[in-house]
Amino acid sequence: MTEETHANLYRREMDVELQYKENKDSLYVNNVLKTSINWNESFANTILNGTNTRQAVEPRKRHLRDEFSVIKKFRNNKSMDVNASFDYLYLPGKLLTLSDSVPQSLNVNTLSSLISTRFRHRVWGMYISYDAQMKYHRDDIELNDHDKVSYQQAELKLTPRMSMEKNGLRLSCSLPVYVSSYRLAGAKEHQAFVSPYVSLDYQCSGYLSLLFNYSHQKSCYGVGNCLPLAYYRSYATRIEGNGKLCFISYDNVDGKLEYSNPNIGLFFNARGSYTLINDVPLFGYRYENNIYSIVATPQKANNRQVLASAELSKAFGYGKLTMTIGADAMRHDYKAWISEQVADGYVDNYSAKFQVAFIPTLCSS
Repeated sequence: MTEETHANLYRREMDVELQYKENKDSLYVNNVLKTSINWNESFANTILNGTNTRQAVEPRKRHLRDEFSVIKKFRNNKSMDVNASFDYLYLPGKLLTLSDSVPQSLNVNTLSSLISTRFRHRVWGMYISYDAQMKYHRDDIELNDHDKVSYQQAELKLTPRMSMEKNGLRLSCSLPVYVSSYRLAGAKEHQAFVSPYVSLDYQCSGYLSLLFNYSHQKSCYGVGNCLPLAYYRSYATRIEGNGKLCFISYDNVDGKLEYSNPNIGLFFNARGSYTLINDVPLFGYRYENNIYSIVATPQKANNRQVLASAELSKAFGYGKLTMTIGADAMRHDYKAWISEQVADGYVDNYSAKFQVAFIPTLCSS
């Protein structure tokens, strides 16, 4: 597949922002209203596999957003936050495709609203907070003035948090609890899950420190890949969804060891992380008549990624000469849908470096 493109892009945009702010000792109020509009468009001539093709796209956008926040402070290190936001996005777009001289019309209306509150206080040297959040999101998609699909998500989130610092040890953790309802093209799904997070930072001495993090997350896979529609993302790329909601989860563990001794000019750090992604949907691919199609399948897989890096530096002569050596390694194991079956794949990346920094003389003014 060969492609040569000559394109012109035209940008015509307008942004407006209004803000009200009040900042007192015990009360903070902030409200920001933003709106934007554009009349962008682009045109191109492309030689695709020897065939001259004209492209045209009008990715118009209308956006309105309001953000409101209040922080009230009380006695005895207590405080309460209230945050609310409203977001409306209208994306009317036209795209000239290879398969038809009539442009594809894809209009998307998105409405999001969020309200949250937090109460924070201190007990036994620990800061404890409780968050409550309600969220609503809706997408209305219309393809070529006749195919219509809607996606809705309603979510309630409760999050207790705790943090403390003592004798060089800093610990913070949270346990968000989600109760969510999803709707896509008339199908309903309800989910309840937790997403714990733990962070541990320990300053062992004046020179040595350790850091450890763990997190678990779960979310709905991008709805744009699940729509029961066949639509074009570009003039020659099309995606076909199956109308089924997918939920993927992430487990991540990472750590860091750092040694820093400026007295002898020696510095060292090592990092490592492991990420597991569960229930990743697999897509099939086909190429016909210069059109590249991405097709959703019912298959799912788990992907893993391991990262490791280390770096050692030594400074001589009060920093006049610094020598550094380092190395990085990455392993990514994944699965793909090839020839109507699940195939294993992996990507390995390795790198090493050696750096020398030398200041031959001190500068003076």
